[in-house]
Amino acid sequence: MFVVLSIHWQGKQMTNNPVDDTTLMSEKDYQRVFRRMYANGYFTNHGPLAREFEQELESFLDIGHAVTVGNESLALLIAMTALELRGEIILPAWGSELPARIANWLGLQIRYSDIDRSTHQLSIESLQPKLNNEAEAVCLVEMYGSRCDPSLIDYLCAQQKQVIILAIDSFAAASSTGLVENRSGVTTVFGFGPGKILYSTQGGAIATSDDGLAERCRNIRSSYGARKSVPVMATCNGRFSEFQAGVGLASLEYVPQAIERNHAIAAIYDAAMTDHAVATPLRFANTSLQNGQCYPIFFRGDQRDGLSSELQGMGVELLAGKPSHDDHPIARDLAASVAFLPVNNAAADGLAEKIARHFNNLP
Repeated sequence: MFVVLSIHWQGKQMTNNPVDDTTLMSEKDYQRVFRRMYANGYFTNHGPLAREFEQELESFLDIGHAVTVGNESLALLIAMTALELRGEIILPAWGSELPARIANWLGLQIRYSDIDRSTHQLSIESLQPKLNNEAEAVCLVEMYGSRCDPSLIDYLCAQQKQVIILAIDSFAAASSTGLVENRSGVTTVFGFGPGKILYSTQGGAIATSDDGLAERCRNIRSSYGARKSVPVMATCNGRFSEFQAGVGLASLEYVPQAIERNHAIAAIYDAAMTDHAVATPLRFANTSLQNGQCYPIFFRGDQRDGLSSELQGMGVELLAGKPSHDDHPIARDLAASVAFLPVNNAAADGLAEKIARHFNNLP
């Protein structure tokens, strides 16, 4: 049984002000989530809010199935398990360490491939010698608020490899293929944790057009929410709670506004970066609409670390990328040259303008 109180925040009535650095959700939005949970009488076990959130995701992404789970790591683990991988998996040497952690846990043999300087995705030249009969799958990482190059996915599908896309920062970003890859042999994993443009306190989802794969994912997640019983290699407690679903539904309504806010912040940075001697914003032609959730810049020379110290003195953290495997030259170069400026509400209250002025004053 739920008990819903008249919630106050630091002694004040609930407001419509954003409550964190990423989302536009307010205190009143959270109050509405609790009220819906109370009205439904559900907290977990794939209740009405979880079902509604999956349906809304499927509609938004225009994909056959969106299977929600407890967090991003679980989503990738369940997807790899449902694909019944047993041999080699090829991972990018740049982007995220999560695929390697999951592949190691599953006992898969990992091979790393270097990066294309122009796309920051896996290099086909580096991939080709690794695409032997033992390589069952290739994991791509979507970052920078951008999408994977569709021609790379075409190439991998033509090689009859399973393609897993870990969409770190790319929710609601669009390419020529839409908001998600909707084709056989491609599975996309999303996370909805802190820092994501779609936020559910934690949570993740597996997006696929494959009916059989989706049902295996549901059965691995738990018996709750499975549409029919199918044999699977393992099961786990991967359930997506009603609170997560309620927060996700509220957050989804704000995604267009969040993208607009991010683009406004990016425009401030863009003006300061025009023909800049030190830093260049990273843009990728394969994305027709970036979600603005990340503002990556490429530093020439050895300027990044010095600027990072200067910005820290202003109370700004300049986040740096790092390779997921440092035995590849282009990934090492990117690790020494790429950094990310604050976006979202973290750049509000004049901070973006302050950072832009600092860049303008650099020699």
